[in-house]
Amino acid sequence: MTTNRITRLGEIGAVLAERMPNVLDAVITLLESIPPALDPARPERYELTRKIGSGGQAEVLLGTVRGAEGFQRLVAVKRVRSDLVNPARSAVDLINEAHLASRLSHPNVVSVLDVDHDKAGQPFLVMEYVDGIDLGKLLETGPVPHSIAIFIVRELLAGLGYIHESRNQSRDRMRPGP
Repeated sequence: MTTNRITRLGEIGAVLAERMPNVLDAVITLLESIPPALDPARPERYELTRKIGSGGQAEVLLGTVRGAEGFQRLVAVKRVRSDLVNPARSAVDLINEAHLASRLSHPNVVSVLDVDHDKAGQPFLVMEYVDGIDLGKLLETGPVPHSIAIFIVRELLAGLGYIHESRNQSRDRMRPGP
């Protein structure tokens, strides 16, 4: 973008801030919701669409992976939040998560499909995208029928039990023999 355009955008922003602060806030919110390209220097294998979630250390974006012969698949892309005090530590945690998740295969555990780095060298995980409503949004709709709540808890515990058992088996394999 040229210097003249940047200067002009600054002038427009100043006018909006003075005369229509709500419009400026809406524009800023809209611009912040557009995820930046992962690496504009190379052909986009992963195209990001929108943010679908955020937690303490990472955010998850809906994306599309593109492959040979027109192959496409919806994926979830998990990356470290840029506003963290110590993003390097969170990046290490993200990579550790990828290594652990790569050894798991269970219907109630989301699969990690790939790990890559963006232009700035920050890692991101490409994960299976599961279309549906998340538990938080489901709870916002009102009381959940007992049969649905029991099903959710049973499935959650099955996934957690699998992860716990896998962890114990890994630990047992690492112990020295008698």
